[in-house]
Amino acid sequence: YAAKLPPGGEVGAEAFAAAMAATMKAKPAFDAYEEGRKAIQAKQPDVALAKANEAIKLAPAEGAFYALRGDAYQLQKNLPAASQAYTEAIERNGRYFNYYLQRGLVAERQQQDAQAKTDLEMSARMLPTDGAYYALGNIASRAKDIEAAKKYYGIAATSEGEVGKAAGRKLMQLDLPQNPGKYIQTQAGLDSRGMLVVALGNPTQVPVRELSVAIQYLDADGRRREVVRKFGGVLGANQQARIETGLGPFQSAEQFRVELASARIAE
Repeated sequence: YAAKLPPGGEVGAEAFAAAMAATMKAKPAFDAYEEGRKAIQAKQPDVALAKANEAIKLAPAEGAFYALRGDAYQLQKNLPAASQAYTEAIERNGRYFNYYLQRGLVAERQQQDAQAKTDLEMSARMLPTDGAYYALGNIASRAKDIEAAKKYYGIAATSEGEVGKAAGRKLMQLDLPQNPGKYIQTQAGLDSRGMLVVALGNPTQVPVRELSVAIQYLDADGRRREVVRKFGGVLGANQQARIETGLGPFQSAEQFRVELASARIAE
């Protein structure tokens, strides 16, 4: 709706006047749109929807107004109506990533995964966002494509904010059982009697359970043994604990080897 100059930068008086008239005519529509966006921020979907409808009536060709309608319907939890509104926005402007993103997120929330995947991938090609990759991770996880899910969650987890934290948790949930030592720290040592003690540390923001360590050691006869010792409780975020193995006495660290065998997120 803004006036556009021809390639040479010159415009006739009549054309300029027509462009300015169109801009002024559209102004009330955009004023209503801005009020609607403020209503979305204030969690007032009924007000936002009314403002979206007002803007659409004044300027029905503008895609942003239909997207505002979609946002209002999302707040009302009317997901089918929200999806239709974003479709109408795309029909008027198919070059803006957020319309595909929002329609994809709505579809993912309804587990309409094929449609969601198409829209989310389109939005990510236009502009990568943590929201798109997080939702793609959910879709891959439901499809039991664990490697793809870990890839998407890993990308989303690099961002700051709530989506990044949620993606990091989902990534850890999938990856922790296969790679517990990537997340949980272990340190083996000897107490004053030479008995083996294993310290556990959880530097993550997620509590874990079902911790166990595999211990290889040489017994008094020089034979190699292997045992598993478990930690029975929950190791909270940023907490430490220790396992008294009951093995020993040992003379040096060369007589044993310890590695984390298992861990799971505490739901």
